Amino acid sequence: MQACERVNSTSRGFERPAAVAAIFSQYRSEVWRLGDPNIRIAGVDVASCETPVGAIAIAFRSVYLQSLIEGGAHVSDLVLNDPARAHARVLADQQRVFRNHATSEWGYGVFDGSAIPDRFVECIPVESGSLVVGIRQSLIRSASRRKRCKPRLPMTR
Repeated sequence: MQACERVNSTSRGFERPAAVAAIFSQYRSEVWRLGDPNIRIAGVDVASCETPVGAIAIAFRSVYLQSLIEGGAHVSDLVLNDPARAHARVLADQQRVFRNHATSEWGYGVFDGSAIPDRFVECIPVESGSLVVGIRQSLIRSASRRKRCKPRLPMTR
């Protein structure tokens, strides 16, 4: 078995594994959520928002595709060959430099071995006896979630 190489965990932007989670505390009757996992409490979906950079990438892709459609492109062609996806992906890939960034307006929280600022941990109260379920995200649910959720876009200065 090969030994794992140690990485400098203080380097911003270094690509390292990351995870999001929703953890239920029966004792405290609340769910602690970090990141964007979808959950259902007592039959009600509790929407989560995209990261600030993710919301910008989604908006960019939407505007780009809509401009192509307005210019005469056919939706069926764009489904097969989406030129906006690669451009939006570049922006989304760069957002890792804002992981657990305590002071950046573009910051977002994940488990990645670095300290997690309190502002990224969401505490959701749960009534006694409620069923709490984690929901696997699908493309359809992801799209509907984004429509219900107001993105946390930072203000430009």
